[in-house]
Order: sequence, then C-alpha cells, then structure tokens
Amino acid sequence: MQECLFVVKSFTYEKGSRECSCHQTIRFEKGDRLHIVQNPYAVANRGWYVLVRRNEEGAFPMSARFVQDLYDKRAVYTKMDVQLALNYYTYKINQALESKDEQSFRIHAGLHARFSGYLEDRLVKGV
Repeated sequence: MQECLFVVKSFTYEKGSRECSCHQTIRFEKGDRLHIVQNPYAVANRGWYVLVRRNEEGAFPMSARFVQDLYDKRAVYTKMDVQLALNYYTYKINQALESKDEQSFRIHAGLHARFSGYLEDRLVKGV
C-alpha cells in the first residue's frame, strides 16, 4: 500500500512516549507529503498504527486515528480531493470570466494555483 496525502494545513505529531528517549515532535508544513507506506497494524494497548514518511525522510509509525482525524479536519487531502478542488476552481474561474468579476477571478485563480502545486512532482513548500 502506497498512499500519498497532501498537507494543506500545518500540524505537529508527537512520536513516542514523553518518558522515552525516542520521543520526538515532528512538524508537518503546508506542501509536505505524508506517505502511508504500510497497511495498518495493531499495537497492544495502543491501537492501530500505520507506517508513514514525511516527504522523502525515513519511515515512522503514526496513529491511524490521528491520520483519520487529520483527514476529517481537512488538514490533509488525497490526490482525488486535490483533483476535485482543481475542477471546482476551474469552474469558478470560468464563471468569473463570464461575469467579468475580477475579484472572484483572482481569488479562484490563486486557489487553483495553490492546489496545482500539490500535484507537481517536486515538493512545493509554503503554497
């Protein structure tokens, strides 16, 4: 399983227990990619986890519930979510052009450009 989620709102993830020397806070910024590289697996007394990577860095476990919460809060998008957003903004751009609404055109053209950046092969930061 190789799934890529696009970070559209910045967030942090605390890896490991605070009492453990392995504890680390990982910051995800807008434009980062969250790659799910393994199917979920159960950890006794902890719940379900998935193995993930941030961009091209090393893999680490992340709570499957945390990933689901990120998706529910619209902090991460799937490729299809991004494509649907692009389709919507293209429609809104065309609508603004037909009605000669410059302000609406600028807003939707900017959002279209932002979401287009997520699908580029190279990482686009700060979009």
